[in-house]
Amino acid sequence: MVEAADRDAAGFNDALAEGVVGRAGCVHSGLLCTVALAIVHTADVKSKIETKNIPRSFSVSNMQFSLAGLEPSQYGFAVLVLNRIPLTHTLRVRLGALDAQPLASELAGVPTVRSRMGVVLGQMVERLDGHLAHVFLQCTEGNMIEASVVVETALEQISVPMTCGDAFALAVAHRLPIFGDLSLGSLLKPTAHERADEVVLPSGIDAFLSSL
Repeated sequence: MVEAADRDAAGFNDALAEGVVGRAGCVHSGLLCTVALAIVHTADVKSKIETKNIPRSFSVSNMQFSLAGLEPSQYGFAVLVLNRIPLTHTLRVRLGALDAQPLASELAGVPTVRSRMGVVLGQMVERLDGHLAHVFLQCTEGNMIEASVVVETALEQISVPMTCGDAFALAVAHRLPIFGDLSLGSLLKPTAHERADEVVLPSGIDAFLSSL
C-alpha cells in the first residue's frame, strides 16, 4: 500500500514537470504527496492535509455560482463563465488548455479519465467515510483564483486545494455546488452590462486545444 502511494506521488510530480503549476490553492508536489500519504495513514488525515476553518452553514457573505460554459479566448486560452446565483453577475475565469480539456469533456457529457489527484481524493473520501461537499473559490493577489474541494465527514470539513480545472470538472461530474467568498466581489460584472474581465489562472500550457 505504501509503495502504491509512493508511485502515485511520483506520478503527480511527473505531471507537475509537464506544466501543471500554480500558486497556493492549486496542485503542488507537497500537497500531492500529502494526500497520497493520507490514504495510507487515515488516522492522521487531519494533521497531514491542509485544513481550513469552513462553516457548515454558509452566510450571505458567501456567493454561489453555476457553470455557464466555456468560450474560446485569445492567445490559446478558454474562458470559463460562472454565473452568480441568483443570475445578477458573471465571473469569467481564463483557463489554459490543460485545465480546460477535462472540464470541456465533462460539460459535453463525456466522462474523462480523472486526474491522479482526483483519483486519490476519491480514495481518501472513501477511507474517511465522507463525501465531496462543494467547491470553494477565493481571489488572491494579482486576481489569481484559488480553488479547493471540500470533503465533509461526520466530524469535520477538510479543504483540499486543487487546480481550477480539476475542481470544476469534479463539480460537474459530482454535481457539486460552487461557492466563493467576498474576495471575488471586485471581479464580478453585472450580467446585463459589458463583458466581464477575464481572470487569469496560472498555467504552464499556452496552446489551446483545437477541439474546444
